[in-house]
Amino acid sequence: MASSFTFSSDRPAEVSARVHLFRIALFLAGVVAVDRFAGGLAHYAFGRVQTGEGGGQINGSLEHSSSADVLIFGNSRAKHHVDPRTLAQELALSTYNMGCNGQGIYYHYLLESLALQRGARPNIFVLQVEPDNLYLANKERVVLFAPFIGECPEVREVLQTTPHFTLKTKCSTWRFNSMLFSIASNLGEETSDAAGGYRPLPRRAIAAQTPTASSGPAPAVAEDVLDCYRKFIRKAQAQKIEVVLFTGPRLDRDEQFEQVGKEALLQLVEEEQVRYLVLDEKQYPVFQKPELYYDQSHLSGEGAQILSTILAQRLRLEFTPPSGTPSDPSAIPPMLPLARLPRTEFEENPESNPLRDNMVRPAAFNR
Repeated sequence: MASSFTFSSDRPAEVSARVHLFRIALFLAGVVAVDRFAGGLAHYAFGRVQTGEGGGQINGSLEHSSSADVLIFGNSRAKHHVDPRTLAQELALSTYNMGCNGQGIYYHYLLESLALQRGARPNIFVLQVEPDNLYLANKERVVLFAPFIGECPEVREVLQTTPHFTLKTKCSTWRFNSMLFSIASNLGEETSDAAGGYRPLPRRAIAAQTPTASSGPAPAVAEDVLDCYRKFIRKAQAQKIEVVLFTGPRLDRDEQFEQVGKEALLQLVEEEQVRYLVLDEKQYPVFQKPELYYDQSHLSGEGAQILSTILAQRLRLEFTPPSGTPSDPSAIPPMLPLARLPRTEFEENPESNPLRDNMVRPAAFNR
């Protein structure tokens, strides 16, 4: 009797435990189902957004990359400085600006990887780079590519070194947790982009350039950043895409702080055999004028047009073969004669035209 009584008294506890476990399993199944459903909705909405720097801009860039002959990469100093319409007019090649504010080489590398994986085959990649870009990775900012983890191996490779990577891969909604507001606010936005990704900045009254105290000796170059530049270049070269790096002007340049990065950049260019154009305020003194700037490190729309024209002219010099030398039809399409730009202040005053004495490459840029 004692044994029978003990058995019967344990049975309700056992049943209760099973019920408890069942409820937990049911709850977890519900969480997974809700996550998959909400993640599916977020992915659907994200795929229809092509504006906004919360991820939609990536979609817009990928959409336009498939039809462009020239793609421009870089941070805000590319996005606000290079007008693809000017390059297209000068080069007779369709051009799109894929620059993004506040991003570094990891963003450009992943955007390049996705574009190539989706079939983009432009002729030229133009990558804006500053010597001090080689000091910091800013890798945490590429979480915007989390929705593409299952599509692109390079995205998974880069993001697996960021915090909470495992959770991002298992949780459908987590991939969108930093961009939900941007998706919602840009979902109904017009997707046409007449400016080709370029966003000019207004002119503002800023102080004239004055010598500034150095921020100290330059830090060491981040080797992972340098390696990512190499990956960007080699991935393009593997597809027979020409890569051109360029450095633009600014008023707040700190030569001492940039020195280590400048040396590493020049070594990178030499090792990888890519073109590097220095279009800074020293090579083109017109960019020493404060009235051409929005702030100390960003040109206004007027200054951007001057830089875009210079960049286009320099690219023509790089890719137009010497007289009598046939173009390689499998590489760069034949260039048409330079189209005449609308009348500018430089036509009124030729002496102020920064292109007047720069139609032939300075010896320092000959490779």
